[in-house]
Formats: sequence, structure tokens, C-alpha cells
Amino acid sequence: MKKSTKRKALILCGGGISGAYYEVGVLRAIEEFIEPGMSINDFDLYIGTSAGASIAAFLTQGIRAERLYSALEDENDPYFPVKREKVYRFDLLGWAKTILKLKDIRRKHWYAYTNLIKNIDISEEVSNLINILPSGIFTLEPYEKFLTGTFEKLNLSNSFSDLKRKLLITANDIDTAERVVFGEEPYNNIPISKAIIASSAIPVFFKPVRINGRDFVDGGTANVAHLGLAVRYNCRSVIIVNPIVPIINDGRNVCFFTDGISCANISEMGMFHIYNQSIRMATTYRLRQAIRKHSLKYSDLRISLFEPQDSQLKMFIYNPLSFENCREILRISYEDTINFLEKNRKNLYKTLGIRKG
Repeated sequence: MKKSTKRKALILCGGGISGAYYEVGVLRAIEEFIEPGMSINDFDLYIGTSAGASIAAFLTQGIRAERLYSALEDENDPYFPVKREKVYRFDLLGWAKTILKLKDIRRKHWYAYTNLIKNIDISEEVSNLINILPSGIFTLEPYEKFLTGTFEKLNLSNSFSDLKRKLLITANDIDTAERVVFGEEPYNNIPISKAIIASSAIPVFFKPVRINGRDFVDGGTANVAHLGLAVRYNCRSVIIVNPIVPIINDGRNVCFFTDGISCANISEMGMFHIYNQSIRMATTYRLRQAIRKHSLKYSDLRISLFEPQDSQLKMFIYNPLSFENCREILRISYEDTINFLEKNRKNLYKTLGIRKG
């Protein structure tokens, strides 16, 4: 195979823990199809957002997708021994502050029950409760420590300036609504591990990550793939891996069981599932708009997009925090991408400028 001299970018979107496992499965399949024409570590630019930031950080430093796959597949593999307690924990300090603030509210409700306060406004009290909740359920501080230790153990750098390949990690300033790009000035001196957790701080689930007095949340909150960054770096061959697509609850490929017999509507599954589906719909729309916008503007732009197909969506209806479920997602995404590329490899080769001969 011969390869093109066009600059190439690999864009890895978010999707939480399950999204990271999905991406590694897809990348392993891509790796098998593009070799020996090129390597998954040969891209000129890597853009990582949220879960994709972690994967991009390893690929940029020469770690093969196949090695990441085997490490995630085997929970006893010492190479990347990720465990739930090493990724997140309850924000104990935040919740402790909330409990202290609850004293006044609890006192008022006690008075109400004993008829000492008869005109209590329940809606106002609920509003007060919302205002004292912590900034996130969990904190990603354990994950930062895990990443720092893993980089050191594997003799990988935790500094953007040491990388031979360009790595960009995106996040959003929650106060100014401004996107920041770690790996570019003035944020290229931030440790990679710190940039990763800032990009991964999904609102509500994780508390914002404070860096130099500013609070950052998930890089996919506003922009999804940050395709404009790839264009700005003059990349015209782009691979995008996006795990976040709407779950089509049609009762065929996907069925939410509530009673173990019949399928339920998403609205019957509770707030988390409604929130999750809303994020998936918004993400898909924004990504399609970005691809359309840049494709119309740059006629030489070639994009291959990898996303879960309808038959794969059932993978994402189970507990996203279960590593057992994530390993199933890893396996299915790899096998399904292999089957997809068996029929569509020419499109991938065209995007990357790989020619047989």
C-alpha cells in the first residue's frame, strides 16, 4: 500500500466510560485494516474530547490500539489496571457542605410538620435545596492520580511539549462559556492528566475541574468533534469516532424492560435516561451540522465517521458505570467494525489516501 502526504487527523469524541471502550474497539478494527499502509499512531493531529481525550493521549505516544484493547478486555492486565475506584469517587467535601446547609431547611420542615409554620412555600424550599447541591455527584481526582501514575509507569510523558505528535484536548470554561484547547497556548503547560479530567467532567455527574482559578467541564458540552480544529491545522483527511448517538427505542433492536415482560418508553425509565437521550440527540445534530458546514466549505476535506449502528445501540442501555458491560461494548464494537470495514474498506482508504499497489 502507498499512503498520501495529506495531513491526517483522528478525532475521538466523548461518551463516558462506555464510550471509551467503544472507541478502543473501533480503533483496533481500523488499525488492522490500515496496516501496513499506515499506523493508528501515524496521524498528524489527535483531538480528544472527554472519554476520547484519554485514548488520544496514549495513541499520540505510540501505544497501539490492540494493546489498549487487550488491557481493557482483561481486568487483571497490569498494563492499564483501570478500576471504578481509580476513575471516580463521591465528592465527599461537596456533599458534606450540602449536608451542613441542609440544617436550616430541615428545621423549617420540622416546624411545618408540627404546625409551627403554616404558610411554608414548598416550591421555594425545593429551589433552596437545588441551590445548595454540590457542583457534581462525583470527583475525577482519583482518575488524575491514576493517569499520572500510569504515564510514569509506562514511561510516557505527561507534558504536551514532549509529544512528537500534536495532541489537542478540549474543555469548556463553565463561567465564560468559552472553549479552551489544552495543547495550545496558553494552555500547553497544563499536565496532560489534568487536561484529560477537565475535558471529562460531565456536568452534574462530575464536579468541574479547577485550573488556575478557572472551572472547566466536558469538552463536548458545546462542540462535539471540534472538526474546525482539524481544518485549522490543515488536515484534510479526518477520521471521527463518535459513540454518542440517539438510542432508537423501537422494541426490536432496543427494549427497555421495566417488568421483565414488556418494553417501556424512555420516559418511564426515569430522569437519567431522559437526560442521556436528550444529550445523545443534541450531540448527533451538532456533529452532523459541523460535518456539513466544513464539507461544503472545503471541497478537499475527506471524512470517515464511525458511530454505533442501530443493531449496536442495545449495548448502551445497560449500566454505563459497569465495567463488565463496558467489556461487552469493547468486544461488540470491534467485531461489528470489522464486519463493516470488510464491505466498506475502500471508503476508509479513500479518506486516508491509502492506495494499494
